[in-house]
Amino acid sequence: MSFKINFKNSYFFSLLFLLFLTLISCNYKKGNKNLPDLAALFENTDNKDQRKSKIVQSLNLSWEDKLDLIREDKGAIKINTIGLYLESFEMIKEKDFKLFDYESIMPVYLNKKEAMNSFKIIKLDTLNKQEKNYLIMRNSILEEKNSKIIDYYSDARISKDIKKYYVLLNWKYENETYSTTALFIGNNFIYDQVISNLRNNISKSTKSDSKNINYKNNIAPITCDTISKDKSIVYFQKISMSLYDIFGTGTSASANINIEGKLDAENCIKYLQTRNHDIKAYSDFGYSNDARVKVIDFLPTSTENTGYCEYEIAVAVGTKDNLTWSWENNSFKLSSSGYGSSTTKRSSSYIIPKLLN
Repeated sequence: MSFKINFKNSYFFSLLFLLFLTLISCNYKKGNKNLPDLAALFENTDNKDQRKSKIVQSLNLSWEDKLDLIREDKGAIKINTIGLYLESFEMIKEKDFKLFDYESIMPVYLNKKEAMNSFKIIKLDTLNKQEKNYLIMRNSILEEKNSKIIDYYSDARISKDIKKYYVLLNWKYENETYSTTALFIGNNFIYDQVISNLRNNISKSTKSDSKNINYKNNIAPITCDTISKDKSIVYFQKISMSLYDIFGTGTSASANINIEGKLDAENCIKYLQTRNHDIKAYSDFGYSNDARVKVIDFLPTSTENTGYCEYEIAVAVGTKDNLTWSWENNSFKLSSSGYGSSTTKRSSSYIIPKLLN
């Protein structure tokens, strides 16, 4: 038995095979990798204060996976709802990378308290001269900041074999196509003028419920007949803030105070006894925060005094450098350096025993 090889056909099929391999390795437009939804993952995690970037890091996502998260709208920030879509992406040469493209688009936040994380997409070619000059100034500062981030991730102390990936991103917005360029160092996202300007800011403040207190008579609504023994009582307040990007990288800080006391069951009297506070914070590179609790004055209940605790809580998160609260003129003041933005929340209270429950 014998056979002949048709070299012409063999060459043709070899070309087809090579083309197939090229499409598999280079076409990032199609294909669902069954990636997790980061927003749902963060929402359902058991530890609400867990570092979001650590959760994402545990997924071992490649830079392609991270862009696929955006393409499938599975990032920590949703973009399809406002009509913005990442259609495809492809690698490019370093010389084609731009930190800023004035013929493209970028997200701008509305800065409204009732819609803190609402943003719109602006077309930069529609801006007037004053707005464009502002962006030019902003971009020059942004380049300086991003050069520091690039230097940080490129440092040989972090990785000797780290590689840079320059990627062209093709976006669709209002039936028009726009392009931006992104930089990844290893699998670490560094910059893109759309992605870098997306952020999610969460601010929460919780405290003891005092709405049922009878302020007029200075008496808390306690039914002492049902109390058989002394009871521990407390007043608490907590402020927590977080700021993170579409990949979960960011910062979080919280501060809380607990004012503790005792309810004397026999005499139906509240006593204020001790106070303590706790602060938790973390920041990924490129972010900063500060959280403080200041007990201005504290006096426990005694035979001579009713007792009270006066305090102030302050929390700040942002992309500015060195966010720092300082105590000046009986209040917290925030200082910072460098380019970026910050969000703050402060609260002060004067607590007396009747507010403990």
